[in-house]
Amino acid sequence: MKEGNEQIETSLCMLGHVLRCHICSLSSVRLCQSDSMSSEPVSEVSKKLLDLEQRSVIKFLTKEGKKPKEILERMVAVYGESAPSYYKGKFWSKTI
Repeated sequence: MKEGNEQIETSLCMLGHVLRCHICSLSSVRLCQSDSMSSEPVSEVSKKLLDLEQRSVIKFLTKEGKKPKEILERMVAVYGESAPSYYKGKFWSKTI
């Protein structure tokens, strides 16, 4: 069972990395096309990208039938302090 959990955590990390790379490539294209129209600080853009990545992970795991509590426990193991709060994760899992 422990090997299965490690494999799932590795899959979550890989999914997050793929999403982050894809989102970054899309955002850089958008920012290049609009020149310097984005007035948001880099940290705000990074936070929005992290939120989008985490929402995607929650959506994926919810569709697999996982409960919000289980999803968030796994996300805390992977993201640490950057993981969403329980209430935010529960809200996101209900909006799918």
